Amino acid sequence: MLPDLPLFLPFLLAATLLVVTPGPDTLFVASRSLAQGHTAGFVALLGISAGAVVHSAAAALGLASLFAVAPMLYEVVRWVGIAYLLWLAWGALKPGISTGPAAARPAPHTLKRIFRQAMLTNLLNPKVILFMGAFLPQFANPALGHVGVQLFSLGCVIIAINTLWMLGVIYLAGSVGAWLSRRPGLQRLQQIILGGTLGGVAVWLAFSGRR
Repeated sequence: MLPDLPLFLPFLLAATLLVVTPGPDTLFVASRSLAQGHTAGFVALLGISAGAVVHSAAAALGLASLFAVAPMLYEVVRWVGIAYLLWLAWGALKPGISTGPAAARPAPHTLKRIFRQAMLTNLLNPKVILFMGAFLPQFANPALGHVGVQLFSLGCVIIAINTLWMLGVIYLAGSVGAWLSRRPGLQRLQQIILGGTLGGVAVWLAFSGRR
C-alpha cells in the first residue's frame, strides 16, 4: 500500500538521494566486491537487504521509539556494531586471507559468512532504525488505511532503489577488483582496502556523534 502520486514522487526523490549518499552499507558492499569479486558483492547486498527488511518491519511496528525512551539501548547497539566492524576489519587484514582470481568465486561457506556479516552490519546500525522510524512516517497517509502496512511498503521501495544503486557499485568495484587480482603484486592491496574500509566505517560511526 503506497501513498498517492503527489506524495509518492517526493518520497522517491528523497529516498534516491539518501540511497546514493555513501554510507556503511555502500562501503561494505563495495569493499567486498573489490576484494572478493562480483559474487561476494551480490551476496553482501542480499544480506544488507535482509537486514533492511527487518528494519522496515521494525518501523511498521514502531520499535524505533524504543531508542527515544531508552537512550542507553541506542548506545549499546551502536557500540556493539562498531566492535563488530572492527573485528571484521582485523579478520580481513590478517595474513593468509586469500585474494586473486580464486577469491572472485568464494566457496559456499564463505558466501554464507559474507551474507551473515552484511546482515549483522546493517542490523547493528541503530541509525538505520532511527532513519526508518523518522523518515517513512512523513510519507504515510492514515486516510489510505493501516499506517504500519504503508511504512513497510515504503521501506520495501527503499530496498528496491538501494538494490539498483548497489548493483552499479558491485559491477564497478568488482571490475576494479578483477583487474587488481590479475596483478599479484597488488593482491595484498585488496586486503588492505577491505580491512581499511571496514575499520574506517567503524571509526566513522564511533565519531559521527550521537543521534
